[in-house]
Amino acid sequence: MPEELQPSLERPIEASRPMLPVPGFWSRALALGIDVALLTLVFYYLAKYAFAPLHPYRAWTDLAAGLAAFAYFLVGSSRLTSGQTVGKKIVGIRVVSLDGADLDARQTILRALLIQVIIMAYFYLPHCLFFLGYVLPAQILFAVRGIRLPSTSFFVIVVTMILGYLSLAYTLANAVFCGLGPKKRSLHDLMAGTAVVRAGEESRGIEFAGAWDDLAEAKRKAATWPSVIIAGIVLILLVVTIVKAAPEIPKGLEPLKAAREDFDLPGFHVADMVGPSEETHRRYLEAVKKYEERMTSSAQTATDDGGAGTGARSAQRLEPLTTETLHFAMNGRKFVFVLECDEVLTSESLVADPRYADLARRLPALAAQLSSRFFKNEAGLAAPYTDIQIEFIESLPLYLYSSVRGVWRDVLPVAQGESSVDQVQTSHEQRRNDQRPPSP
Repeated sequence: MPEELQPSLERPIEASRPMLPVPGFWSRALALGIDVALLTLVFYYLAKYAFAPLHPYRAWTDLAAGLAAFAYFLVGSSRLTSGQTVGKKIVGIRVVSLDGADLDARQTILRALLIQVIIMAYFYLPHCLFFLGYVLPAQILFAVRGIRLPSTSFFVIVVTMILGYLSLAYTLANAVFCGLGPKKRSLHDLMAGTAVVRAGEESRGIEFAGAWDDLAEAKRKAATWPSVIIAGIVLILLVVTIVKAAPEIPKGLEPLKAAREDFDLPGFHVADMVGPSEETHRRYLEAVKKYEERMTSSAQTATDDGGAGTGARSAQRLEPLTTETLHFAMNGRKFVFVLECDEVLTSESLVADPRYADLARRLPALAAQLSSRFFKNEAGLAAPYTDIQIEFIESLPLYLYSSVRGVWRDVLPVAQGESSVDQVQTSHEQRRNDQRPPSP
């Protein structure tokens, strides 16, 4: 066979697609993720090693940490760092002005502010899910409702809701536009007149970002519509949530607001409170039933395997429910008060404090008062509860990271004499006796 007709065993050389001089969405997202992770790590270690000195100023630490994060991105976009934060430096990208110069003060401040909007979406996302739980079926977002809201003020709650959804709308629209746009520029790049380019390819990157033709215009329009649509969906969710959740929020916050107003022990304040709930009790009983069924099934499998199979290992992993775990379970038959300490305490100093004994006398009366006002069962009577659980915490908010330390927890008896369950049963019996016709 002639040599020119013999099949070649080598792959044909394919022309590789040239790399754009500007980074794509994922490179930029990675750089921002590194920056946020770095700031979170700094705040974490600050809370870990400087908790006690900073705790007296905790009313301002959140704001101070937020300003520090803003300053980080401000400096990271300026000529002092050649337009590179730590994340951009690692990824190998930098931000430049479209004219090739370093960013001026207006561009730097505008970019730093709009990046804070993206971080706000991360910060407020749990709150958005919380409020969305009033719109979607409760079982979908039941676990999210454990979040501690920033205030019991209706105005603050609504502002939190609006800020959360607006920042989420901007973040999602910005991500879609940056990913689909022809020049890979974000919305804050367009507003500030900047571009993010690969380090070392600034000239090519600026030329690429600044060039515009009919194809680029068509791609820009194609990227704009999905961004507008996704932002519109988030804003529609905001309106629906406000319409449906706003009337329910004050009602749901009334017990906590009343507890904070009626609790006046110096040095402590009510951070959170959960009252007895028939729905929670029903969920708890269902969970215990499923747990018992799983334990029985695992034990049966272990017996069938002769105690050496997967069933035995599964049964060993399941810790049994004890009196202690039942004591602190959210079973719907107790009051739970989360009290925040105004000073740094240890469990030993807290228990030895005279205010602790005073607290043990005050909380049962407060629980009885709240139960009669806000927590009713289907019969319209005070929902039964068997004990009062108290948890003491100390917190230090630092913008992207909030340190919450548990100090002590205990269970108080409901009251001397009858428990609230006995009182409710007695009330039911008294009502039935009152409704009976007199005997002839």
